[in-house]
Amino acid sequence: METKLIVLSNYKAILGEGPVYDKELNKLFWVDIEGKKVITNDLNSGAEVVYDMPDLVSSLCVIDDKRVIATIRHTFYIVDLSKNSFTKVAEVESDMESNRFNDGKCDKLGRYWAGTMNMTERKPTGNFYKLEGKKVTKLLEGLTISNGLAWDSDDKVMYLIDTPTRKVFVFDFDLNKGEIYNKRVAVDFGNEPGNPDG
Repeated sequence: METKLIVLSNYKAILGEGPVYDKELNKLFWVDIEGKKVITNDLNSGAEVVYDMPDLVSSLCVIDDKRVIATIRHTFYIVDLSKNSFTKVAEVESDMESNRFNDGKCDKLGRYWAGTMNMTERKPTGNFYKLEGKKVTKLLEGLTISNGLAWDSDDKVMYLIDTPTRKVFVFDFDLNKGEIYNKRVAVDFGNEPGNPDG
């Protein structure tokens, strides 16, 4: 079987992350964290649009063709891309200048799960949060670089990477209640080359 790679974007990111494909729109949304940009690629027309953000933007979830909810530095914002407007939903860790949001994703019921990281990439000052409506709940502490958030196809399991620990953690996941429990190590990369991301 032959694999064909297609270039979707000509944008040169400093730190490209967080691709989200919206099937209904047939559009790819992603971020350039250090470039402070959100990029969209329309797979129907081929059009690419680059949007300026006010600060480091690390993840997003799609609301509709014009709006996303995004993690920008310490804050969850609803961003209207068509108007370049930013509505604050909730803020975390505003007193921790050395931290910022990193990876984040929305579950099938629209809750936004996102973790923070220490910008030196060495200190375990990061945390893991759930945003439901306007309420933020801290679920985990002591992370260095929260990364690689994913769920299994049955929404029974959630995965989370703490990159410098070289471990992929797994949790039992209750989609209806929005709860995680029974944390354990799924994969420990030990001394293998490279670092787990996601």
